[in-house]
Amino acid sequence: MNKKFLISIRCLLILPIVSFVHGPRPLYKDPHLSVDRRVEDLLSRMTVEEKIRQLDMYWGKEVAEMDGPNLNGHEASAWSEQKTAASLGNAGAGSVHDLYPLTAAITNS
Repeated sequence: MNKKFLISIRCLLILPIVSFVHGPRPLYKDPHLSVDRRVEDLLSRMTVEEKIRQLDMYWGKEVAEMDGPNLNGHEASAWSEQKTAASLGNAGAGSVHDLYPLTAAITNS
């Protein structure tokens, strides 16, 4: 049999199982829908507090240890779980400004 045909059959058999295990994909993650429809879906899932937090901006010094070698005071040498929890809690934030991580690992944290 044709290799592409076999792969297609396997995908058709596996996709329903994956959907069942992980649940249906939210509409806002469907790239085939219009941006307006995706935004509408995402906003309908957010609480008022989450929407407000998206408008909020925090200083880098509120989430990281700012003791890099540059004297401008913006270079983050480490992400601080304690500072982040104290400033943001667990509700999230729209953005963090004046934060220049010294490594990719700090950025990822």
